[in-house]
Amino acid sequence: MEQVHHFIDTHYVAQWASISGLLISFFGFAVTILNVVRSRDAATRAEEAAERAIRAITGIEIVDGLAEAIRLLDETQRLNRLGEWALVLDRHRAFRNIVGDLKANDSISKYKNIGRLQSAFQQSCTMSNTIELFLDGNGTAQSVNVAQMNKVLTKQAEHLGALMVEIRTAVGAKQ
Repeated sequence: MEQVHHFIDTHYVAQWASISGLLISFFGFAVTILNVVRSRDAATRAEEAAERAIRAITGIEIVDGLAEAIRLLDETQRLNRLGEWALVLDRHRAFRNIVGDLKANDSISKYKNIGRLQSAFQQSCTMSNTIELFLDGNGTAQSVNVAQMNKVLTKQAEHLGALMVEIRTAVGAKQ
């Protein structure tokens, strides 16, 4: 046993063990820090990917809403030509519900053509009021000018189509 102690003392085994333990500790600490940084970077990338996915899904929902609004405008034009006023009023109401939902979406407010939604909403209200007055007997047949209303509806559909293209382009560019 004394030979072992003598070997340890003469060859400085205890000091070398302490130094190597210290070096291993530093190496382990460096590896731990590196792994923490990698984990943080991975979490940041995952968060960015989730945000891009949310923006894309929101963009798709907005585009779907705009497509449905345009479809309703087209159907309203057809019903205007047929003089189906009760159905026209229903389509205007459905159109305004969609536009109201779109305007309530915070994501849509950053697009430059967003004011067209408010304009379409207002014009739909005006047309509905004109038709309601006519149906109640307080308006004249000239007040329900189908050609003029359809011209306005066509312009609204074009504006909403432009907004839809703007949003599709923006969503596609961010992915």
